[in-house]
Amino acid sequence: MKRGEASPRAWDQFDLMFAVIGTLQPDTPRRTVMLPEIWARANELLKQRRTRLHTSESKVPMTLWMVVLFGSILTIGTSGYFRFSTTTRPSAFM
Repeated sequence: MKRGEASPRAWDQFDLMFAVIGTLQPDTPRRTVMLPEIWARANELLKQRRTRLHTSESKVPMTLWMVVLFGSILTIGTSGYFRFSTTTRPSAFM
């Protein structure tokens, strides 16, 4: 999953896993009960991988970066203004 790209080898492994699960022939009642759970867990694993790949492709929009930058500059500027203004005259908060 380098650089947000899906690995073809990982998809091949998923294909192999589903092929192997598809060939399972339960021979006991216990294994018959377990087969749907095996399918459910395999599907959950696939869903988690797809979610992980999708989130690796997500990026922060430029508009949000601009808002964060503007807010940071405004915060630093305001704190600097109040600091410099209190050193030149007595503060009412002291």
